[in-house]
Amino acid sequence: MSDNLRGLRCYTAGPIEYTFQLSDENKKFNKEKLDNFLEEKGVRVLDPRKIFFRGISEIEDRKKLMENRDFKEIRRQVKLIVRKDLRAVDISDFIIAYLPKGVRTTGTVHEIIEADRQRKPVLLLCPEGIEHIPLWFFGIIPTEYMFESLKDLTDYLEKIDTYPEPDKLSDRWQFIISNLLEDETGI
Repeated sequence: MSDNLRGLRCYTAGPIEYTFQLSDENKKFNKEKLDNFLEEKGVRVLDPRKIFFRGISEIEDRKKLMENRDFKEIRRQVKLIVRKDLRAVDISDFIIAYLPKGVRTTGTVHEIIEADRQRKPVLLLCPEGIEHIPLWFFGIIPTEYMFESLKDLTDYLEKIDTYPEPDKLSDRWQFIISNLLEDETGI
């Protein structure tokens, strides 16, 4: 039992704006089960639906703003949300992105690309099958980070957590040594 994941932070990305496009099968995706698994491993879950930075949450009265064509206010609010979510990606150690087939996920795509640019592990979950993951991701995300089921994903994370020599894993996985800052800086 290596406990490699303990103390890491995971940003969980997925459809928010277009959840009405989810199929009945995809509505059964158990985000709570994933969060519980991560928390049991000592991972801090950064869920964009639950994190707030200085009062920034989700867009207020979106339907009313759209009806009134108040695009300046929509931009003001969404700009803050984008900033909040990308900041959460910045402070995460890895991300898990839920990519159900046929659901628009513009923010999720941006978050995946930003995390990949930072060379973080980006784990993609597409319940309809890996073949339905957008092709662009095959050019940037290692295929061993692509999963068809929550069980496959959690099995992989279990292997990462218990791997006896974490320094032999991909350089994308960075494990913080307990008390590193205190030991090296005295802070």
